[in-house]
Amino acid sequence: MNLGTQLLEEFDFRQVAIPEKLLSLQIKQSEIDGMMAQVTEQYITIQPVQDGICKGDIVRISWPDPAAESGTAEAQISVGRNFLDAETERQLLGHKAGETAEMPVKGVLRQVSVLSVKRRVAPALTDAMVAELGEPDVKTVEAYAAALKNGLIEAAKDERNRILADYVEKQVLAKSTFAPINEAEGVYHLRFSAYVDYAKAAAAQASAQAGGEIPPAEILRRMLRKPEGTSRDELHAALHEMVEHSTKLCCLGYTHAQADGVTFTEEQCAAELREMAEQYEMPYEEVLAQMGPTLEHVVIGKYEQYFSNLIIAYNEPKYKIEVV
Repeated sequence: MNLGTQLLEEFDFRQVAIPEKLLSLQIKQSEIDGMMAQVTEQYITIQPVQDGICKGDIVRISWPDPAAESGTAEAQISVGRNFLDAETERQLLGHKAGETAEMPVKGVLRQVSVLSVKRRVAPALTDAMVAELGEPDVKTVEAYAAALKNGLIEAAKDERNRILADYVEKQVLAKSTFAPINEAEGVYHLRFSAYVDYAKAAAAQASAQAGGEIPPAEILRRMLRKPEGTSRDELHAALHEMVEHSTKLCCLGYTHAQADGVTFTEEQCAAELREMAEQYEMPYEEVLAQMGPTLEHVVIGKYEQYFSNLIIAYNEPKYKIEVV
C-alpha cells in the first residue's frame, strides 16, 4: 500500500495521560426506572383514590348552575390538561373526593364539589411481566434491570470512545515522527483530491438548485466549519491539516496492522460492502459512495479505524462508571 509517508518514531499511545473526566461515565438511575416502568404500561388500571388530587388524575366535579336543568353542572376532567379551566384545575390539586371548596370556574367563583377521583395505577413490575418480553436470558426483574443498565453503559461507552480515541490520536500524532508526506501520491493525494472533487460536485449541484453560482470554496468552508469570510489560503491550510491528520493516522494503523499480521484489501472491503448492501436492501454503488467514495478510500478508513480500535480496547477497561 502506497502511504506516501513512513512512521519513523512512534509515541506509544499507551503512554498518553487521559484526563479523568474522559474516563468518567454516569448512568442515570431515573432512566433505568423509566424504561422499566414502560413495561408495566399495558397493565395500567384506573382506580378510585382517596388521597389528594394530583396532576393527571381523572376527576368528576359539580357546582351550582341555575342555567342547568337540574340546577347543578358536572364535568369530568383530566387535571392539568386544561380541558375545563386552567385555574380551576390548578386549585383542585390536593383536594380529596367528597370535599367542597370555592374556586373559579370559567372566571366565576363557584362552590365546587369533588365527586370522585380516579388515577391511572401501574402495578409493580414482576418476573412474569419480564418473562413475557421474550428477551433471551432475561426472566426476572433483577436481570432486566441489569440488562438495561449494561445497555446504557455500552451506549455511553460507544459515545465516549470516539472522543477518547480522537484525544489520544492527536497526542500520538503530535509526538510521533513521520517521513515527509508526498502530497502528489499515496493517501494524502487520494484524500485531498476526494475532498476537492466532492466540493466541486456539491457546488455544481447547489448552484443548479439555487439558480446562482455557489463556488466550491463555499462548500469547503461549510464542510470544514469555518466562519464566513475565511480566505482560500486559510481553507487550503485547514484542508491540508485535516488530510495530513488522516494520512498519518492511516500510517499508524497500517504499521500496527502489519505487525499484528492483519491486512485489509479492496476485495475484502468490496465483499463487506456487498453484504451491507444486501442487509439494508441498498444498491452496492450507493453504499460504496457513502463509505468511500472508492474502495481505496474504504481501505484507508479500515487502517485508520484499526488504530482507533487499539486505543479504545486499551483504555475501555479504565472507565469509571457511576449510577446516579
